[in-house]
Amino acid sequence: SNEALSAEQRDEAKELLTQYEGLAHFHRSQFEAWMAMGLAFMKQGEADRAENAFTLAAQYEAEHPRALAAKFVVLLTQAEYTRSALFLGRALAGESAYAAHPEALPLTMAAEQIKQHIRALETTLQTVPAPELLFLVGYLYYLQDDVRLAHHALVRAQASKVSLPGLATLFAAVEARLAKNS
Repeated sequence: SNEALSAEQRDEAKELLTQYEGLAHFHRSQFEAWMAMGLAFMKQGEADRAENAFTLAAQYEAEHPRALAAKFVVLLTQAEYTRSALFLGRALAGESAYAAHPEALPLTMAAEQIKQHIRALETTLQTVPAPELLFLVGYLYYLQDDVRLAHHALVRAQASKVSLPGLATLFAAVEARLAKNS
């Protein structure tokens, strides 16, 4: 009968849902485990191993803002500036909390280290004015609360007409801070 068939279908649907929920839980737990491992490696100064752990975490939650932000940070510590900028952009894009508050990215780096990266980027930018590097240096200036230089770098990045995820988000945050400081 139709009722028996529909009860059977409901049972099958419940079974499939249970399997899916189990798989989703497995993916979340694997993501969290690899993220924790990556953070532990970062604290130990093992950037290569941290990057590998964050890459594995992203296999379970590909566009999770925490995984993207972690990759940004570890690549920045390794002076992998172009790749770092790409992960920064992806972390700032979309609906993440980082999109609303770019300064909330988990960059646990001393101010002097950030300044060293800015100096290295500025040196590179003298010969290679890549929009990704302008975006990254703009973010680092933003973190240092040098919004005038951040704005200048981001204007140059926008002028390149290269589509960079997160650029509009960061530009808006910089302009808001500029208006607040005026």
